[in-house]
Amino acid sequence: MGAWLLALCLVGAAAEEEPYRWPLDLPRVLTSSFAEYRPGRFHMGIDLRTGPVGKNVYATADGEVVRMLCSPYGYGKAVYLRLDDGHTVIFAHLDDFAPTLRKHVQREQHRRQSYSVDLYPGEGAFPVSKGQLIGKSGQTGIGVPHLHWEIRDPAGVPVNPRLLDIQWPDTTAPTIRKILVEPASPESRINGDVFPVVLEVSKGGAAGDAANPILISGPVVIGVDVVDPANNGGTKLGVHRIETVSASMGSLFTVQHDRVSYDHDDDSIIAYHPGYMDEGRFLMQWHHPQNRAELYEHTSQDGVYRLADGEDTITVTARDFYKNQTQAFLSVKSDAWVESPAPLAKGNGQGDVFYDNVGEWLVVSAVFSTPEPTSPVLWVNNSVSDTTFMRISDTVFRAVYAPDGEINEIVLSVEHPRAGQVSPDSDNMVAHQFLVIRHGVEGPVGMVAGLKITANKDSVYGTLILTAGQTESRGAPGLESVGPAYQVWPDYGPVRAPLMLSFPLPLGAENFEGLSVYRAGKKSWGWVESRVVDERLTISTSTLGTFQIMRDTTPPQVKVRTLRDGDRLGSRPAISADVGDDGSGILSWEATWNGEWLLMEYDPEQKRIEWEQDEDLPTGPGELIVRIVDRAQRVTEKRVQVTIAAGTAN
Repeated sequence: MGAWLLALCLVGAAAEEEPYRWPLDLPRVLTSSFAEYRPGRFHMGIDLRTGPVGKNVYATADGEVVRMLCSPYGYGKAVYLRLDDGHTVIFAHLDDFAPTLRKHVQREQHRRQSYSVDLYPGEGAFPVSKGQLIGKSGQTGIGVPHLHWEIRDPAGVPVNPRLLDIQWPDTTAPTIRKILVEPASPESRINGDVFPVVLEVSKGGAAGDAANPILISGPVVIGVDVVDPANNGGTKLGVHRIETVSASMGSLFTVQHDRVSYDHDDDSIIAYHPGYMDEGRFLMQWHHPQNRAELYEHTSQDGVYRLADGEDTITVTARDFYKNQTQAFLSVKSDAWVESPAPLAKGNGQGDVFYDNVGEWLVVSAVFSTPEPTSPVLWVNNSVSDTTFMRISDTVFRAVYAPDGEINEIVLSVEHPRAGQVSPDSDNMVAHQFLVIRHGVEGPVGMVAGLKITANKDSVYGTLILTAGQTESRGAPGLESVGPAYQVWPDYGPVRAPLMLSFPLPLGAENFEGLSVYRAGKKSWGWVESRVVDERLTISTSTLGTFQIMRDTTPPQVKVRTLRDGDRLGSRPAISADVGDDGSGILSWEATWNGEWLLMEYDPEQKRIEWEQDEDLPTGPGELIVRIVDRAQRVTEKRVQVTIAAGTAN
């Protein structure tokens, strides 16, 4: 039986047998699974393919509606249904509510004169029976058309729907694509170096999938880039369970996606390795001490792997939510690291110095253009450091520096006549300043490159060694750059609770009007809420990267699409407008008819506002006013004069 036919059978026959009704009269096709990676969070439900908007969405079981949400962002239009058994089900990204729910939502929107509402109707207000219409599927909030279906247990914790015997077809095993091996201490070495290694996993037929063998010295931890192909390979879902086992040590670690509390949702930024997102989504097979998410089966090793001597095999087993399984094997050999011998040639090549963040320490690399016999010297806070450079090859030296627990600010420099820095006696040492921020420790409050950085005891996971520097300023459409840009490094953090970054007002900036801090994204700059503190612009952020002070120089754009001056229209005409802002972005939108507020839905992805046509407009001449305000408080208004004629079709 093909997957499509099987899905149709599940819609029909199984609907009467299952304790929870599938919410759609469509084939059971998932486009996202429970606890998948999302930037900075876990995915708390499953996403169901709907095709075009407007498909009926039905109640999972008997219960009552306890919350209704309407917003241009996040879940968009959503219904929260508390079931009689104590579970709560969320239906999100709806295009519309069922009529009785819609009436209640629209009444509250008019009363508050706000499209965005978060409503709790009260006990017994909206009882619902299993199979009753809840609304219509859509794409409000974010993303392409789909239905986000989330189930929370009686304690309010999102759970894997398979635990409740909710069925969907799945006959394809997961695919393990890559394995990451990372040093777990400053003394660890992998293939003779101090950096993590990313290994491609090759298909091995009957022998199983395998990655290239590695040599290790000291403890390491492992991450796995794995997906579960679905829908004939058209969708890549997350997996249910990953287990890592050593032939010599036994079970190292297990991650099983059964439940994740919203209290621990942000811990996904260390559940998946934040430093290698460009190479894969590496779900770490290691428990960070500050990771509180309920996904882990602890072992005595908690994922830290040690091989004192000899050879070993690590087996990674991945299972999907239907226990389809795949395995990958990694051969490991202990390797007592020995420094490379110095070349005999006289050194004459120029070198470059690089800083990298690995684990909770810094790697300082000096890389030369030709074989170099002379080792650099690391200076810390104006003194020669006990941390020495290791020769990795004829041209590469590395020093692994881990600050002790008392140091909050460090200044690192490298002494070498051909590495861009020379003897400190000549005052030409190039120094680089870092702040050391530790979990559980208040502070530091430090200045780097003119940027003031403030942390608290909950700001980071473990230890974060952070620095900043000025970079070339860049403008953007609708934005005027004011002063330099600042790169706050490492870009990926990870930051647990917001840091305070305070930027100096650049020379020549006469006032703060229209100014804000912006963060560089992949394609554009994003506005960050800023406030003036001690003549500086200050932001609170959990995301690092490149920032710049810019001034919003343009007002929003508004173009009414469906009405023209002089039109004669029916009582519920289509009213929509294209809206946008090239600078800080849209803060608020409003439309009135002869001064009376209209219920306008805003779609930020389509850059459009549209009247919901929820009431008759009074007959006679009228004026539509559309008013858009951006985050810099710039305002644009458009006015259209039309006549509502009695008996005229829309």
